[in-house]
Amino acid sequence: MGLCLKATQVCLLLLFCSWAALSDGTSECIEPMVRIDKKTILVAAKKSMTESHILEEMAESATKNQGGAKAIKGIKGLKVTDIQPPELEMKLHEPADMEMDLGSQITIAGKSFIGGTMEITVKSRMRTISCIEYDANKELKMKVKQCTVELISCKTNLPSSMLPKIVNKFLNSTLQKVLPGMMCPATDKVLLHMEEKMKKAFEECPIGDRGTIQYTMNGLPKVHEGALDMKFKPVVRDRDGNEIANVCEAPGSEVSYSRGDGITQVVIPTAILNTVLELFKKDMDCDATRDSVSDLTVGKMKEMIPGLPDMDPSKNAKLEIRSVETPKVRIEDGKSIMAVHSTIDAKTDPDNEPICTIDMVHEWDVGYEQVEDTMKVFLQPETGRTTAISMTSPSGGDINEDQLKEYLQNAIITTCIPGINDALEKNQMKMPNLMGADYGHPEFKMMEGHVILEVDHSNVEDDSMIDLEKFKNLKMAV
Repeated sequence: MGLCLKATQVCLLLLFCSWAALSDGTSECIEPMVRIDKKTILVAAKKSMTESHILEEMAESATKNQGGAKAIKGIKGLKVTDIQPPELEMKLHEPADMEMDLGSQITIAGKSFIGGTMEITVKSRMRTISCIEYDANKELKMKVKQCTVELISCKTNLPSSMLPKIVNKFLNSTLQKVLPGMMCPATDKVLLHMEEKMKKAFEECPIGDRGTIQYTMNGLPKVHEGALDMKFKPVVRDRDGNEIANVCEAPGSEVSYSRGDGITQVVIPTAILNTVLELFKKDMDCDATRDSVSDLTVGKMKEMIPGLPDMDPSKNAKLEIRSVETPKVRIEDGKSIMAVHSTIDAKTDPDNEPICTIDMVHEWDVGYEQVEDTMKVFLQPETGRTTAISMTSPSGGDINEDQLKEYLQNAIITTCIPGINDALEKNQMKMPNLMGADYGHPEFKMMEGHVILEVDHSNVEDDSMIDLEKFKNLKMAV
């Protein structure tokens, strides 16, 4: 007559409902670093719980009869009637420990053997301490160092004198014995999934069709100033597999920028961006013709450079713009700026020598945008300016510098920038892994030679109860 209430079912259901609420080359240069906030780690754990299907497995087990479990008779129609918001807390301890405390409470109810409804409220707390270490094969591993489960209380709405002895035994001892064996292995599985995702982040990743980038850990993560610091060594290779030497104009000391609660920082030194830009040197080359610049004639050039030889002023000219060196990014006054040093050959016939050669340095403000786990870099055309210009051939002679600067600047914006931005968009750089958490829409900050992405997970707890209602009235097996 009674419903079989099994300890293993309650344990699975307890953990399922609680966690368901949460799931829904060496250089002296400063290297990329991720300062992971504890709330970002919670986001990563929540995502792994969903992707590893641990919740579905627990729900299925909790609602099925399991052989060998002892029945508690006297209750029927048992189902979940209430789930309290989980109390979740993450702490980081030096040197590199992650502590997670999960407090949960559910109430299940059924028809009592004496009539009326009997409610059982189970409240527990699980505490795990884990870390990231290297295994014997020098691969990263997430390890649970300690897992304890405390049965805080298991109460009913009936006086103990009215309950059969077997019910008292279940409430007082069985759950306490079974909980750790059911909940801790689930934690192991979630961490294993996070570990697998973290390992994939260290695989060689394409930068479009230009080359690849691969991150390796520079030492083990360490807890510092309330964040888990992970340092990386990126290796950039061209499409032929040749390693690009790290660009490092001015080695400096480590940086530490203030951050708010729930904010994870991804610190990308400009040296790394400049190393990647080695793959884009040829994209800075372009040709300007009458098709792209309508007034590109010998007459127009002679207005700006009076010393040019006499020629038919209506004759078409062509500007062959070629980069002299790899573009460089720097941070200045809170802005990211890219400088390109180019030579410009003005020709009337592609097979003949240029009628003049101009040396020029052009700059643009650089914008950044996160696209899933890659970073899009783009030039802002309207910010273009020519910072240096000179005639290298023919030498001497007057030039109308301001007019020439403006003209060439407009020619480059019209002719070159669309192709450069297209190449940068199609060949985006993979970003360091956040233990599986999403980047979302980070805020970009430019500070002291670094591009800093601030990923906001401060509201991770705000949506913790989104799907709790669907677990109410979940029936347990008979």
